[in-house]
Amino acid sequence: MTTVVLHDALEWAARTRAFRERFVGRCSAGLSLADVRAELERERHVLPAREVDRLAELRLLPVLEAIPAVGGKVASRRLMAAAGVPEDIELGAIPEAAWSVLLGERA
Repeated sequence: MTTVVLHDALEWAARTRAFRERFVGRCSAGLSLADVRAELERERHVLPAREVDRLAELRLLPVLEAIPAVGGKVASRRLMAAAGVPEDIELGAIPEAAWSVLLGERA
């Protein structure tokens, strides 16, 4: 029985990593932060909770670092500091006020 659970956990982890890599790749290819937020909001209304969790659980920092318009690692951290969010915050946990700052500076 533990082998089945372990196999399921490894399978889930592989799917989650693949999703994260694809999404960050889309950000690198030109997805804006406003697009990221719109997709998060859209998926909250369309997809089952488990699928939304996959996007909502992504960390903001790698997403920002991948978006060319933000300007890289240092600019991403500065933007997050200006918004008052920690570096380990997930997309689904960003407060509305922080979204306003994040989008206002890099719309």
